[in-house]
Amino acid sequence: MEKLDRLNQTIQGTINEIRKQDYETKDKRKADRERAKSINEAPPYEAIDIYCTKCKQDYKAIGSKVIQGQKSWYEAKCPKGHRSYRNIVDKHLDPYYYESKEFIKEAKQLFDL
Repeated sequence: MEKLDRLNQTIQGTINEIRKQDYETKDKRKADRERAKSINEAPPYEAIDIYCTKCKQDYKAIGSKVIQGQKSWYEAKCPKGHRSYRNIVDKHLDPYYYESKEFIKEAKQLFDL
């Protein structure tokens, strides 16, 4: 009887693990669909703020949408022709937010830092 109980516990544990993996897979597919929708719905051209790391200046520019596999961004050039990039999705990974002197200055004023 003890062996049967252990076997049932093992089977139940395996079933629970399969259900958990199924839910995680469904959540990932949903997130992937939402990501693809955001990328597809983004306009081909967008007025964006950019920070040129070579000029060390903030600029406003028209960015053109670039999609390569799962990655997407707007690409624009500063007045001197240097390329800058802004993420369409994954905004938390966009380097503009920690490179731009203007953005950092505005954030400090907004949050009284």
